[in-house]
Parts: sequence; C-alpha cells; structure tokens
Amino acid sequence: MGQLKIFIATTTWWPSAARLAVAFHGHGAAVSAICPHGHPMRVLRSLRAVHAYSALAPLDTLARAIRQETPDLIVPTDDRVVAHLHALHASATAHDPDSIALRALIERSLGAPAGFSLSGTRDRLLQAVQADGVRVPAGRSIAGVDDLRAWFAARPGRCVIKTEGSWGGSGVSVVHTLADAEAAFLAMSQPLTLRRAVRILLFDGDPFPFVQCLRRERRTVTVQAFIEGRQANIMAACRDGHLLDTLSVDVLRAQNGIGAATVVRMVDCPEMEAAAAIVARRVGASGLFGLDFMIETATGLYYLIEMNPRATQLGHLARRGRDLAAALVAALGGTPRIVATPTDEDQVVALFPQALRFEADWLERNRTRIDVPIDQPQLTAELLRRPWTKRSPLARIEGWLRDNDANGKVLSQRRAETLLAKLASQPMEASGNSTTISGRRWRNAVSSCGAVISIPRWRSSQKGGFTS
Repeated sequence: MGQLKIFIATTTWWPSAARLAVAFHGHGAAVSAICPHGHPMRVLRSLRAVHAYSALAPLDTLARAIRQETPDLIVPTDDRVVAHLHALHASATAHDPDSIALRALIERSLGAPAGFSLSGTRDRLLQAVQADGVRVPAGRSIAGVDDLRAWFAARPGRCVIKTEGSWGGSGVSVVHTLADAEAAFLAMSQPLTLRRAVRILLFDGDPFPFVQCLRRERRTVTVQAFIEGRQANIMAACRDGHLLDTLSVDVLRAQNGIGAATVVRMVDCPEMEAAAAIVARRVGASGLFGLDFMIETATGLYYLIEMNPRATQLGHLARRGRDLAAALVAALGGTPRIVATPTDEDQVVALFPQALRFEADWLERNRTRIDVPIDQPQLTAELLRRPWTKRSPLARIEGWLRDNDANGKVLSQRRAETLLAKLASQPMEASGNSTTISGRRWRNAVSSCGAVISIPRWRSSQKGGFTS
C-alpha cells in the first residue's frame, strides 16, 4: 500500500487544524489541506498542498481540491465544512464516476449517510441517543415565542438558548427570564444582519458570514435546561459506527467561562466513552467527532449537551503512547509511530495558544504543562502572533475602540516575555513528547514574531530550561 493521504478541511482560523495536520504527518501520512487565506496551516512546510477555501463558491472549491488531492480520508475541523460535505454528498449523481468516488470518500470520512441528518443537529441527536440510554438535559427546538412560553410555564428559571451550527460558545446564551429568552430567540433566529456581516467581513476578514447574510439563511434555535456544573469533553476516532480510540478531559478553564476549553485534565471516563460508543453506533460515524458534557455539581452525573461532528481541539493530544490520528492511520492500513508521553497520566495541559490569550493570569498562578509544538518553530511563531483576522489596520483600530475578546487578548511584550520564561522551565508537550524546552530552542521558535514578542537573552540552566 502506498503512503496514506489525509486532507484537512477548515473554514475557520482555529489552530487545531494545523496541530492535527502535524499529528497525521508525524504518523507517516501525506497531508494536504483547504483553508482560508492567513490560516496557521499555511506555514507548515510538511503539507504537500494547500488550497484556498472560497466563501462565494465553497462547494466548488472544496470538490475541486478533493479531486486534485485524491485523499484516503477527509478530516473536517469545523461544522461549516461538515455541512459542505453533506451538501456535496447529496448533490452527487449516481451515474457520474467522479461523483460516485466522491460520495464513497465522504462516507468513508464521515460515516453512513443515514446519520448525517442526526449528526448535524443538536436536539434531534440528543433525543435519539437519550432513547439509547444516554443522559441528556431536557430540551426542544423552538419554532416561535409560543414554544418558549410553553417551556417556561413547565420549567421556569435558567435555561440555555442555542443556535444550530454554532460552535466554541458562540450562538449560546444563558438566560434567566422569559423576557430574556424571547429576546435571545428573536436575535438568534433571524438571518445575520447586514451591519454585523459587514463588520465581520471588514474587521475580521471572514467572508463566510457575509455570504450567509446575502442568502438570508435562517438559523434553527433550541432551548436546553441549564445544568449547574463543570464541562467535560471527549473526542473519538471511529470507523463504520465502531470506536477505535478516545481521549477524555475535564475542562478546568474555558474561554469566557462557557466557550471552548483552554486548560484541561486528561482523564479516564467510562461514562463518556460509553456515550461516545452509543453516538458512533447511532449515526454510523467514521472519522473524528467530539462530545460536550456537563458534570452536575450536586450529583456528579454526566449530561451530554451536544455533539461536534468533526475533529475538535483535542485531536493532537497524546496519552499512553498514542493519539487519535494514530488510530485512524492504523485503521486505514498505515503504521503509526508510538508517541512518547508523560508517565503522569492524570495530567493538566494548557492548550496553546488559547491558554496564553485567555488564561495568562491563571497560568502565572499555576504550574501547568503547555502543549507548545516546539518541533514546529514556524507554527509556534505563527501561533504566538496576533490572530490573522486581527492584523489588518481596520481590525487594530477596532481593537483600540471596542473591547472584543472573542480571540482572547494579545499579551504585551513584557507580559509575554515573563510568562513564557516561566512556562519554558516546565515540562511541555511537543507533538506528543513531553520535554523541557531550552532557551535556545524557544528563541529559535519565536524569532520570526518580530514586534509581537521579543525574547530576551536567557541563559540555559543546568536542568535544561532557562532563566532570566
């Protein structure tokens, strides 16, 4: 068998896609990608090809790139790509050889077509797996304010209003009263306003919401009972509805409290693994997916709150000598490498660079391993910079005039120097390997960051770290 070919697809600028590309390449796969301009993946020298994802013609550009690369597996890293793949599968004709091959590849990458209508929704998926014994909070789809009034008549108090197709804590609102719930529903169910779409286009450089606005796409809204507790996540690799491997974490810190995790503790959790097995079987899943849970404070019970039908930010983390990319490579007939991992399995990991942007104060107070890809100096330097969507003059002006911490805060030079000096003397992960980073390697990794950060002249310590 020839070299496995993996195709990473993303419409966002999340660093998880780049980290996953590095993981697959480390297991011997040839990796190509499709992503927006300015994505961190574009600095990776190991990629064999990188294609531009067009917001105006996303299906055409995605299909063209797939046909050019002829991958063995497509790995989507955001929900928008999953929706595009579902649309490509639905539009493929039964008599065109190219369409037949594309349909087969999408099914090998995502799973059984019968499960697409479930994996792409929140409420229907939760109802389906609840019937199989998975514990989920009460919830329902909301068609209008009358549905909300009926909900509050039966369940007064806090609840969560969510839009389908949102991620990372966006499109989620915790409300306390019916009036707040109605306001959230009316705002979330309407098509994106032109004013907001233009702001996102001009200040964030993201054209996808603008195209969505022009098409007047409405969003489905759900309501879910509020669970008082803490978050937990699991990411699974699977094939034809059967689990290959999983990685479970308790969330210690999250973006703005309710968003994506920034600091996690890797754990064994039979309850989340059992739920993942049920979900995989129910939707006939293949590839990678994630599940989000709430652990109720009063009872310690796990409640599944949603599925992410694609790779999440846990994909590159390794535990017990393996990561999830290795499981997929092995399932496709490849020979993955054994990943060196710390002996302490119950370990806390700060996700890079998210933890630096959102948890700088917390990191200064806690000794935590941070998963810096130190063996990828160009990627490390890129992730230490201001996010690409915030580098334009307009974005910088907006940052001065308006507090917008959706991407976290870019640390000042002095603050970054102080924090990185402290972190560099602690064990860190580099593509699954726990190591202590030397001052020289850190300087090499961040030297291209220019004005974003300037590393002072640290001297190497006898233990292999560095001190000021």
